Formats: sequence, structure tokens, C-alpha cells
Amino acid sequence: MAIIGLGLLLFALLIGNMQNFLQALGRRRLEMSLRRRDVEQWMSHRRLPEYLRRILCTTSKCSSHGACMYCLTTLTEKAISGLVWER
Repeated sequence: MAIIGLGLLLFALLIGNMQNFLQALGRRRLEMSLRRRDVEQWMSHRRLPEYLRRILCTTSKCSSHGACMYCLTTLTEKAISGLVWER
């Protein structure tokens, strides 16, 4: 009887962990889509040229927020310091 109870408990824990994992995946997907939308809005508001938009779109797929902010800061500094803006 104890083995059946232990098996049911472990099964319930497995189901709970799977549920938490799936919720975390959904939350991460939502955060990434919100971040992508924010970057798109920022680019259109700043009227970035197409080649800079392509660079930002590739760097926005970075794994960490810090890396993306570093890419964005570096790109912005380069743009300010001398990249030719196409209009």
C-alpha cells in the first residue's frame, strides 16, 4: 500500500513540475514577443534606416537582456559617432 501511495505522490510531483515548466515556457515566449514589439516600436519611432534595423533584429535574438543592451548601446554609439544615415 505504501508503494502505491509513494508512486501516486511522485506522479503528482511530476505532473506539477511539468505544469510549471510549460507555464515558464509560455511566460518566456510572451516576454520575448513583448520585447520584440518594443524594439520594433523603438526603431520606427527613431526612424532607423533599414540596415540598422536588420542589425538590431539579429542582435535582439541574444540570449540575455544584458547582451542585447550591450549590442544596442554599441550600435547607438557607432551610429552617433559616424555611421551614415540613409534617408
